[in-house]
Amino acid sequence: MGESVAVEVTVFNRAGRDIILDGPGDQSWLAINLTNPAGQLISKVKSKKREKAVIVRAGEALKRKIRVNDYVEFDDYGNYGLTASVYFPEKRSFFASKRLRISITDGQVFWEQVVGVPQGTPGAGSYRKYQLMTYNSTERTELYARIRDDTGNFDYGTFSLGTIILYRDPQVTVDGENKLHALYMAAPRTYRHVIIDTAGKIISQKIYEEDGSNRPRMLVSQLGGVNIRGGFLKDSTTTPLQPEGEQKKQLIRNISERRIPGQ
Repeated sequence: MGESVAVEVTVFNRAGRDIILDGPGDQSWLAINLTNPAGQLISKVKSKKREKAVIVRAGEALKRKIRVNDYVEFDDYGNYGLTASVYFPEKRSFFASKRLRISITDGQVFWEQVVGVPQGTPGAGSYRKYQLMTYNSTERTELYARIRDDTGNFDYGTFSLGTIILYRDPQVTVDGENKLHALYMAAPRTYRHVIIDTAGKIISQKIYEEDGSNRPRMLVSQLGGVNIRGGFLKDSTTTPLQPEGEQKKQLIRNISERRIPGQ
């Protein structure tokens, strides 16, 4: 729990004329409704985000990518029901999409460590807990990283590090600056080295490949330095991996399955 949940809402204008989407009073024309695993409507709204009025041309589609976590909180594990509703001013009514099911589960934690936040960085003097976990889907096994405060009550980030192949055990350590290093097999004969700081930011990632029987491996010096030996460097970038919630946009189609009169 803690990973961003993103969806894409698509509104089709089949009214035969241009329409204006605008909410009633101070409300937004777009509303997000969520039911918890018990089937109860979640009324606790984190913020009242208001979409600005917008014109949708006849025959065109309007798309909005939103982060569900900005509207409501996922308080427990299980299956949630999500619908999006759009307000049509001419009929003074909201029209709802089909219900989308979202499953919130936790991964299997296989490594964790508490570290102090270094001086000169945000939160200096406090403590963070690094966690690495795996999640098995029907298609693959994914590696996730989670950064929390040392009490485990506040998440600074939960995000996917991509596919992991457990044919070889990942190597994990914390360096002298309390940054997390993970070296793991991401594809056959291919390894990814990721560095994460105490703020939950991926600051570096490098891709290595095996060179015959010479495989990449992590070496840690007595002073806390981390080096990768073996194999060969295929790609190096400081561009962070995109959080999984952004990689896989779920789609809510036909926001008004009920035809708007006049279409």
